[in-house]
Amino acid sequence: MGCQSRTARLNATPLLVFDKGNERIENYIRPLDIDLVVMGSHGASGIRELVIGSNTQRVVRHATVPVLVVKNKIKEPFNIDRIIFASTFATDTISDFDQVARFAKLWNATLDILFVNFKDKVIDQTTMNRIAKELTLPYPELKYTVNDIETNDEEWGIHQFVDQTDADMVALTTHDRTGFIPHSVAEDIVNHEKIPVLVIGGK
Repeated sequence: MGCQSRTARLNATPLLVFDKGNERIENYIRPLDIDLVVMGSHGASGIRELVIGSNTQRVVRHATVPVLVVKNKIKEPFNIDRIIFASTFATDTISDFDQVARFAKLWNATLDILFVNFKDKVIDQTTMNRIAKELTLPYPELKYTVNDIETNDEEWGIHQFVDQTDADMVALTTHDRTGFIPHSVAEDIVNHEKIPVLVIGGK
């Protein structure tokens, strides 16, 4: 039986699963043709984080669709005005950027494109501007800024930029191949950042 949100104009189908605790959210993505997973999380810390991690971290690592993690109680009205899109941009990110750009357009948000530059492989400003222009070309109405941070610690660098801006969300792309934010870093950011985190991953 479906239901509809009047304000967001979204259709939803409730699903109640009875099991012994062995069911996993990611197991329902393909059978139900899910496009986005939204999760609330209190995070894991201390020994629990080191030994077993959190349920949210597991979903972020294994989900084949974007996962939006909301950490704190949402203020009303809920608005997303600024989104940080962080990546090393070392390889092709067009397909992943498309998902982030469409999300930004949905909220009419400004996209702060953040180049995570390793100190021994810094991308110069001209190259960053060119990459950003190529990525945003299909979205002429998209509002965006080009930024970078030099670091050898991706989580620390992204967190520093979050603290310096008035962002409402962080978006990351993760893959097993090089050139993207590693799954482990994305999981740590999901666990430690206070603002919502959108993780776009793939195997």
